[in-house]
Amino acid sequence: MERLELYCYFSWCLTAPDLKPTVFTLPGNQHHHHHNDSDLPIMLWYQQREDSQSMTLIVFGYATEVPNYEGKFKEQFELRKESAVKGDLIIRRANLFHSAVYLCALTAFGIYEAHFGGGTRLTVLECQNWKDNKQYKTLVCVASDFYPDHVSVFWQIDGGNVTRGVATDSSARRDGKYYRITSRLMVPLIQWYTPEKNFSCTVSFFNGNKTTYSSNWVRGIEGRYLRITQNAKLSYAVLIVKSSFFGVFVVLLLYKLKVGPPSYCVQAT
Repeated sequence: MERLELYCYFSWCLTAPDLKPTVFTLPGNQHHHHHNDSDLPIMLWYQQREDSQSMTLIVFGYATEVPNYEGKFKEQFELRKESAVKGDLIIRRANLFHSAVYLCALTAFGIYEAHFGGGTRLTVLECQNWKDNKQYKTLVCVASDFYPDHVSVFWQIDGGNVTRGVATDSSARRDGKYYRITSRLMVPLIQWYTPEKNFSCTVSFFNGNKTTYSSNWVRGIEGRYLRITQNAKLSYAVLIVKSSFFGVFVVLLLYKLKVGPPSYCVQAT
């Protein structure tokens, strides 16, 4: 069974900005979230789902004592402590419900404040039939050169909003004087090879006075016209929007992602 370890060290937790690495996986995979710090023996793990602004405690453990799980989480997660200061949070068998942001909190004793890490966003994709050898395209929408960081991103296919297969940075990333944000949409080849099918990315940007919308789109093509080598990438520089002092630069990138055996199905960014 495939395993993926995501590291959360104390020094990184204190100094890193609120950026959540995104991990894609398929149902049934087992995942490890790791912590190791000699001064903070109490480890707490939280789950924050996209449809909620609150965090839910999964489990907490002190040193090598038996961990304390919250409700149903005991069946789904395991806090495995190798020593008083080292341990893993394991998702036994990932399913769609486990798509969320996972955050570690470290503390010495209950009376001291807990230090939270930046968190890791886990996206569990729908399981596909490996025998079908299905392929996917990943559309990447990048908005950059904007300030302040008040943006949101959404995708549409033929004018209808889509959320399945979408993974967006939880917050804009500082890039010099400005910010940038990335969003990805995975689509099956059966959709991509549909002529005239429209895939669009829209970025809403609030500049302090009003909200503006910047969009770009790309259309599906017939499969027989597609000529891509194994490592080829198509990129589309699609739009430059300038409004008074602020601007948003949106780029759509098209990647070829071949789905094969499970060991090749995890993509971390």
